Amino acid sequence: LKRFYQCAVRLQAAMKDRCSTSNVASVYIAADNNYAKLRIQSWDSSKSFKAASDIEVLHIGKSRFKEFDNLDLAYQRVWGELKVLIESACIVMSHSKFSYMGSDLSPQQPRCAVMHDDCEDRAVRDAVSSLHLPCTA
Repeated sequence: LKRFYQCAVRLQAAMKDRCSTSNVASVYIAADNNYAKLRIQSWDSSKSFKAASDIEVLHIGKSRFKEFDNLDLAYQRVWGELKVLIESACIVMSHSKFSYMGSDLSPQQPRCAVMHDDCEDRAVRDAVSSLHLPCTA
């Protein structure tokens, strides 16, 4: 989790530099784990990290569907989070199909995306260089 957070902060700073703005881009935390969302938010002193952490988490392929109070709503929220990933200016990715869908389905190609476990300066610089200007982050 800490690596995700540190990578997001690094990407956020690089976006700010690339977009020549004093504004800090908001970071949306999409995850299938509410604890992870809340933990990452707790490290953020800027309060720019946002998450929908009050929802039932549906992990497609792993969840026991009988446990959900409202399965239709759970599906809507999963697809809503995917839509946010697709439309985001930049994303920090894990090695999950969900992350890859968020990257691959984006109309912004090449995609501003960096892997959480390869978040060195070069990777962040390469990701941010593909941002479409003018920035709308």
